[in-house]
Amino acid sequence: VKAAAAAAAAPSGAFGAVTGKLGRLRPFGYAKVKAEGEDAPQPEAGSASEPPVELTEEEAAQELANEAAQEMLPDHDTLERTAKVAEKRMKRDLAKGGMRGKVLMHNEEVRLKAMFMNPDSEANKETDPKRKEARYYFDLYDVDGSGSIDVEELRPLLTSLCVPVPKDLDKLLLEMDESKDGSIDYTEFITWYEAEGLRLKGGAKGTAMLLKRGMGRAFGGGQAHVDAKARLMAEARTHARADAYGELASVASDAAATGDDVALAAAKRLEEDARAQREVQKKKDLEIKAKEEEHEILLQEAEARAIEKLKHRMSTRDGGRLLAEEKEVVIAYRESLKAACYGLDKKSLEYTVAAARQCFQLYDGDQSGSIENTELRQLLTALGATCKEEEVLLLLKRMDTDDSGSVEFDEFVSWYTTEGLKRRKKLPRRKRLARWYVEWSGRAILYEARTAIRQAATHDARETLNAALLHEAERKKEMLSLAAPGPTGDGDRGGGMVGLAPPSRQGSRPTTP
Repeated sequence: VKAAAAAAAAPSGAFGAVTGKLGRLRPFGYAKVKAEGEDAPQPEAGSASEPPVELTEEEAAQELANEAAQEMLPDHDTLERTAKVAEKRMKRDLAKGGMRGKVLMHNEEVRLKAMFMNPDSEANKETDPKRKEARYYFDLYDVDGSGSIDVEELRPLLTSLCVPVPKDLDKLLLEMDESKDGSIDYTEFITWYEAEGLRLKGGAKGTAMLLKRGMGRAFGGGQAHVDAKARLMAEARTHARADAYGELASVASDAAATGDDVALAAAKRLEEDARAQREVQKKKDLEIKAKEEEHEILLQEAEARAIEKLKHRMSTRDGGRLLAEEKEVVIAYRESLKAACYGLDKKSLEYTVAAARQCFQLYDGDQSGSIENTELRQLLTALGATCKEEEVLLLLKRMDTDDSGSVEFDEFVSWYTTEGLKRRKKLPRRKRLARWYVEWSGRAILYEARTAIRQAATHDARETLNAALLHEAERKKEMLSLAAPGPTGDGDRGGGMVGLAPPSRQGSRPTTP
């Protein structure tokens, strides 16, 4: 009878399970939790009741502003999630095989090869091969060139160096990051690498990782291709993490103008957080680099379209007329060159400078007296000083003494007469006979005429694209100035461009290639 009465009085279902657990918790000092809408739970006996602190309106507003600024700071999970999304997007761009992926991969490979060949690079300054390898891969993951990497990039860096990742990686990060700013500089990394990293690399796991890296390079396109892909992935991840701080930076930038509590709290939070400051600066640097890469992609696309259009034109009667006119120009210039070099020895310096001037003007599409890095390699190949594409970047920096971004004839001649002639190698007899036959048959004139037409077409495409981009930037600037609020508060009429008509859409915009 007692058992039946206890079973009938006991609560059943999910509510019974919850109340049963609460009943078991009561003997350990927990207060009974009441349902929503009832009185607040009473404090236990012996505990002092603390009255709630009342805040003024200003303090409450400041507290809300601080909470809003704190929510703008991304946490670790948000940074990792955005980095993974950016990495997947970059993999998709590279796997598609489009113009963007090809240009990014090609430019990165050339840049890495040039960095590896540059004797002034930080990696080549190291005498120890192990330190040299560590410095090379550290600079590979140092996307913004600040001399430090994000703590999130330590794992891929150790994987590239064939160092097994320790189980207590979080503890290692805390030990390395002495400044607690979310970054690791080279001194902190190389100290640990020489003390522990080389020991881990020499183990069984490190040997297996070395074998896997060698197989990946052998079947993955070579070391430059694999490292370029790793660099692009690191750039995508770093750019995504820097973009995560964009909201905080944009709100903090309006603190001085608006004086809003949230903006002031965001600015204060940005001043106190060292990593946020570094990520905001990194975001600005990476945006400049991204714009340069996008401009390079647009230029190459414009050149490709111009060449395709030129091929179609050269197959018509108009193209034949253009080729005949250009051949006459080449013949006339050759005759003037013979007259200028009459009586000179072909091995003399004067004759060499005259021949270099002829070839320089051939690749100078707009006849401005300067050429860019895209034309420099073709010029050196035509003069017999063959060099690789990564060497052209180093030669361009050495020739460009005035840092103008292009090479003038005087700068080219001063290098060609001292170092360029040393690069020229004596051709074998078969190639010398082939070159003589090309000159004797007149095909050399035809080749020079076609080269001049091609250089002029690509140069016009670049100039047209640059003019179109400049016009678009000016148009956006005018539209923003028109939309800016003026003294009267009107968004459309009170801007600094009062009385200025909107830009015309006909006749003012150059034709895009």
